[in-house]
Amino acid sequence: MRVSVLEIWAQLENVTNLKVTSQYEYHMKFKCNNCGTETENFMTFSDDNKVPLMGGKSFVNLIFKCKTCSRPSNVSVIEGSIRPYLAEDSLNFKPFVEFDCRGCDPLLFEPIDHFQCTNMDNTTEFNEVDLSELNWADYDERSNESVGIYDFKYRFTTVKKSTK
Repeated sequence: MRVSVLEIWAQLENVTNLKVTSQYEYHMKFKCNNCGTETENFMTFSDDNKVPLMGGKSFVNLIFKCKTCSRPSNVSVIEGSIRPYLAEDSLNFKPFVEFDCRGCDPLLFEPIDHFQCTNMDNTTEFNEVDLSELNWADYDERSNESVGIYDFKYRFTTVKKSTK
């Protein structure tokens, strides 16, 4: 099975454990594998919202048809694939979440929904980390330190995984 991996890169300042919840709404654009047409708008889906495929035996997180060739595509967040981005990952691309994309490939990702992170000693949680501007800064009153996430970047890679 071919898996699309969203890898992220950021400079972390006095924070760690950058992550999303199962309710996180992914905003992504896709390209049809059949004709190459790109979706016009960003599509929104979340891990906790399951949609039945035809026949109702399997569930995915997003189903759509190509506007050009009418081929169906579907996307699923792979269970257990969401990983936190840690302080030691700072300034490196690291896998963040994996998608099973059938009939399409991911092109663009917008980090619009809120992320979460903690300070370095895990005593302060930041639950509304807004990376829509690709930077976030705050102040941790407990540790009397500035905290931030800067130069957020992403890329998609593909890996082959065995189906078990």
